[in-house]
Amino acid sequence: MGGAVLLAALTVSGSAAAPALHADAAKTAVAAAPAALPSITKPRVTIASTASLVSAGSVFHMDIGYTCTAKSSTSINLEGHQSLNDGFVANGYGFSRVAPVCDGKKHAMRVTVVPMGEHGFTTGPVFVIADVSSCTTDGKTCLGGSVERSLTVR
Repeated sequence: MGGAVLLAALTVSGSAAAPALHADAAKTAVAAAPAALPSITKPRVTIASTASLVSAGSVFHMDIGYTCTAKSSTSINLEGHQSLNDGFVANGYGFSRVAPVCDGKKHAMRVTVVPMGEHGFTTGPVFVIADVSSCTTDGKTCLGGSVERSLTVR
């Protein structure tokens, strides 16, 4: 049955009226072809091996490195998780507060990770996840990268 449908389609497309329809369709397709889309490469992010507890306590600063394509819209987000001695876990988040410089070269940024909830961070080991996301300026193409590691808050 599938062969009969295919044969019927070939028979219809081979009719005398078909070449004119196909020529118009080709003109429309060429006229509607989009301009070349901007391209981006996958962004990269790295995390330092230590972080610094802020003097007020409970939050920490962390230095990261990143690379992103020129003319891309990029955001960087961090999350930290620390097991505390009292059986609780401190969870927190941070993000790039200024727009990252995107020019294809490696740059550095300091991000503050702020606890969400009742428990703040202390000195000691913490598990950190860093995510970076870059999109073309038209927002139609986005790529991301991430890294996770354990490090020490000092």
